[in-house]
Amino acid sequence: MNHTEESLSSPDVPLYVNAFTSTENGEIIVILRGKEMNFFRWMTERVGWGFFDPHGLIDHRFGGLFQAASEGILWKIENEFFKYPKINKVRTVGHGDGGVYAILTALLLLQLNKPDLDVQVYTFGQPRFTNPKLTIHINKVLAGKIFRITHTDDNIPQIPLKKPNVKYSYWHLEREYWISSICDCSTGGANLDENLLSMYIVYECVGKIITGTGLIGVIDENPECNRGHQEDKQLATASSHFGPYFGSIMGICPQNL
Repeated sequence: MNHTEESLSSPDVPLYVNAFTSTENGEIIVILRGKEMNFFRWMTERVGWGFFDPHGLIDHRFGGLFQAASEGILWKIENEFFKYPKINKVRTVGHGDGGVYAILTALLLLQLNKPDLDVQVYTFGQPRFTNPKLTIHINKVLAGKIFRITHTDDNIPQIPLKKPNVKYSYWHLEREYWISSICDCSTGGANLDENLLSMYIVYECVGKIITGTGLIGVIDENPECNRGHQEDKQLATASSHFGPYFGSIMGICPQNL
């Protein structure tokens, strides 16, 4: 399997992009990573939109960073297209706030003049970042292309917190794939057992359509999945943020296991 790998980073922009191309599978995989997710940092930072997309609102903590890095991201992907002109499949992947950037990258790719482009997005433990209006737009243009994966009671997907006013609240995209671990593997440290890591159940969580908001197509999160399994609705376990996802721990260096 042939592949190339390159990182794009800037000391002034804490957004890191790794991309590699697998000519065997015929896909360009773009992996995005942002700042380390911390629930308490989010709870103390200023909450606000601050970044305006033509179709809705994006949280200021994501919009500005992505805008600064988007040119470099697009350059990298177009360079892969140039080297592999027969490849038309792009998979954007991100863990934590990297999942937000994976979605925004997919939207960026849809603006390219490539009618045969096949884009899919995979996010793991992604926080909320849009208002309902933009969520409706993304659900439409990337219908069936987004796989938002959550793990047990991970609290990161539940921030920023929802607001009473639906139109100006933070919202999630459809649809969620919730991993329910059979064992409590997320805090096992050095005692993690590979056999236990592979024990999980994945639920496809379809949201509920919300009416009376003045917006058509607003879908709320399924309360039976990640949202409904918070130990303290606002202060659940941050350790679950690292998985395991399909048998793998994310966001922790191997030497720390």
